[in-house]
Amino acid sequence: DQYGKPRSSSQKAIRQLLETYQLCRTTCGMVGRFATILGDHGVSIFAASQHEPTDEQRAAGFVPVVILTQPARAGDLNTALTEIHAAGIVQDMPRSLCMF
Repeated sequence: DQYGKPRSSSQKAIRQLLETYQLCRTTCGMVGRFATILGDHGVSIFAASQHEPTDEQRAAGFVPVVILTQPARAGDLNTALTEIHAAGIVQDMPRSLCMF
């Protein structure tokens, strides 16, 4: 597998999280809209990664995207994610994971 063999239960949990993506529409500009909405709510992107979609995801017009933000207020992030979902940019309600 692309992440290597997990050595502990915590590594297995991290691996499962790494395999959980937000599915962003493939239409041009969608990642830009995602970023703009985050920025409008004071949430800065630290890193973003787009992964190769499965055939099913490609047929539905979505690609997997993972975004890591700079530290942000949970309320600001949740408001932004709700707006992103309402705008139809992602297939399902985005999920967030707090990292310390």
